[in-house]
Amino acid sequence: MTAPRADDARQREVTPAPLARADVARVQHLTLPEAQSAFVGEIAEMTAEPDLLQEFHLVASDDEIVGFFKIDRDFSRRVPRLPSRAHGLRGVLIGGQYQGRGFGGALFAVLPAYVKGRYSIGELWLSVDQTNTHAIALYERHGWQADGEAHQGRCGPEQVMRLDLAGPEAPLETPDSGLRAWLRSALETVRRRVPPGLRFLLGLLLVIGGGFGFLPILGFWMIPLGVAVMALDIRPLIAWFRR
Repeated sequence: MTAPRADDARQREVTPAPLARADVARVQHLTLPEAQSAFVGEIAEMTAEPDLLQEFHLVASDDEIVGFFKIDRDFSRRVPRLPSRAHGLRGVLIGGQYQGRGFGGALFAVLPAYVKGRYSIGELWLSVDQTNTHAIALYERHGWQADGEAHQGRCGPEQVMRLDLAGPEAPLETPDSGLRAWLRSALETVRRRVPPGLRFLLGLLLVIGGGFGFLPILGFWMIPLGVAVMALDIRPLIAWFRR
């Protein structure tokens, strides 16, 4: 795995989302620094992966796609001592042009909730080259723990690490987990299909419609979705004024 450079003091907001194989062109701009080529493949190589048990995900911040990762739905094929169908995190890449801006730390902060909401699992695994000390330190800061002996990876011994997704402070399922997952999916669809400038208007209409949620067809769920859709246009505008 690569070592996404994290700057926790300047951590950004990011949103992971599923990436359909038909849409992999959306992440082809992500560059790979030469120093990290020993730990992860080029983005073109990773998105050409034919194994359907490895599902693609993008990492977005405002209107930019800044990263990519895969969830392997049977990580025991890579680490045989793990249970069958254990889920593994693979191919994490924060584009070289976006590194050093806090996106790596932001991704690992939101990753547990995202994975739980999408896969309903109690643990997540990864393996990282033992020489990749920067990545190991990042993972440990976000709750990952070394588990068992190292195994042989593509470039040498790799440390297997585990993340507990079902601890007492983070139950596996919550009553609104389905709604949150649906809202994230709807927001990503708007980001992809509605051009900037029209998102604020669409969000405003959703908020107004949500105010009449007691009527048939409409619903109060439209209010938080509308606010989130409006933010897609407001955040870049605020950032522009700050610059």
